[in-house]
Parts: sequence; C-alpha cells; structure tokens
Amino acid sequence: MLLAISALEACINSIADEILIDPYKNEYTIYEQGLLLEKDVRFDKGEFVLSNGLKISRITDRIEFLYYKFTRKRLDGTYQWYANLRQSIDIRNKLVHPKEQLRISDNQVELAILSVIETINQLYLAVYKRKFPAYDWGINPRKELLL
Repeated sequence: MLLAISALEACINSIADEILIDPYKNEYTIYEQGLLLEKDVRFDKGEFVLSNGLKISRITDRIEFLYYKFTRKRLDGTYQWYANLRQSIDIRNKLVHPKEQLRISDNQVELAILSVIETINQLYLAVYKRKFPAYDWGINPRKELLL
C-alpha cells in the first residue's frame, strides 16, 4: 500500500515536471506552479515568485487540480475511483502515523493498488489524452516481465 501511494506521488511529480517546462509553464499561475511543484510562493521586489522553500501539498489537492485543469470537471464522491483512492490514502496515513492498532485486509491493499492504477490512468487521459500504457495489466504483472 505504501509503495502504491508512493508510485502515485512519483507519477504526479513527473506530470508536473513535464507540464511546467518552458514555454508552457507560463500557462500556469505562480500559485498553480507552487502547488504542483510543492514550493512556497513568496512576495519579492514587487512580484510573487517561487521560493526554494518546500511547501508540502496534499496529494488529493494536486490530483484535483490536475484533473480540473485538463477536464474542467470537479472531482467529488460521484467518481468511484477517486472515493476508493481517498479511502486508501486514509488507510495509508493511519499506517504511517499510527494512533491505534490497525488491521489491513488483502482486499484493502488490492483496492488501494487498483485505485492508484485507475487514478494514474485518469490523469493520463486528462493530461495526455491517452491511457496509461500499463493500465490494462491491472494488478497482475505481465508474464514476460517475470522471466
């Protein structure tokens, strides 16, 4: 579960790096760039600029922004894949910051992995207008990769 959510974050970072190259980065406000790059925005000599300071953003905020920016649709509870992802992130957070004993089932782990795959696919469809290349593999690796 931890690895799946980390892979999702890496994918979001990759998308952000790709869409924020010159000259396309000018299509994004300094605040949008700050959100995607997880950088602090500060006021310097009459203008807002990205600083080198880290400003952690919630992964869901970054997903919602990217999805809305490219589809003009807001993510809410009507998207089952997103509801599953939010539930999986909540479980992951309880694992990483334990306050009580937590039992996780195989089904919860499988749902987390599938929700990450679906989220990556939805972001690819929104941003790149094509599906994530490994999407059809689902949770099972291709046999030739195991050899």
